[in-house]
Formats: sequence, structure tokens, C-alpha cells
Amino acid sequence: MSYDLNFWKEEKPMNVEPLQIYKDLCEGLTVEGLCIIPAPDFLNRIAEAFPNSEIEEDGSVFWENDENSFHATSGTQHVRVDCYGTIGEWMNVFIDIANEFDMPLYDPQVNERFSG
Repeated sequence: MSYDLNFWKEEKPMNVEPLQIYKDLCEGLTVEGLCIIPAPDFLNRIAEAFPNSEIEEDGSVFWENDENSFHATSGTQHVRVDCYGTIGEWMNVFIDIANEFDMPLYDPQVNERFSG
């Protein structure tokens, strides 16, 4: 099973549906009203939290164990973590790290943007 978690920071509250922001970011578009984020710092924090992870040439982070894996990627305005395996507590680490950067979760599986 796969599950993706998405994080971005708004300059101010926006009147755009989170699903549209998500789609635009997935297409590589720049979204007016979103902040430029310190994506390398965010990804490095993920790598620190998962010591056996691998940092790829493009700066993305890959990790796996016997049951689960993830691939964390970023753009200038967002971080996306594609999780594979069992949905569980291990995924909360990404939310905790995002909170350090004031970047609330958007969960496209349920179309909900959390308030952080």
C-alpha cells in the first residue's frame, strides 16, 4: 500500500482549495501565495530521523526496512513523502519534522489540510 504526505507553507491564508495546490505542485508549477521553503534542511532532518536512509544525488531521501519504505522529494515550495507498507506511527515523524518548519500536512487520500 502507498500513501503520500505533502507539506507546504502559505504566506497568508489562501482562497484556493488544497487539492488544487497539491495538483499544481505535483505538476511542478509555482503556486502564488506559497512560501519558498528550506527543502534541503527539511530533507536532512528526515535523513537524521531515519539513520539508515540514503540521500540521493538529487537531494531526495530513500529509506526501507523489512516492512516499510519511503521516498521523500521536494520542490522549492513543498516536500512530498511517498510511504509504502503499513500505515502507522512511523509516518508521524514526517509530521513532527514539518511542524519544526511550520508546514502543515496535506493528506490527498482524504483531501484534508491540517492546521499544524
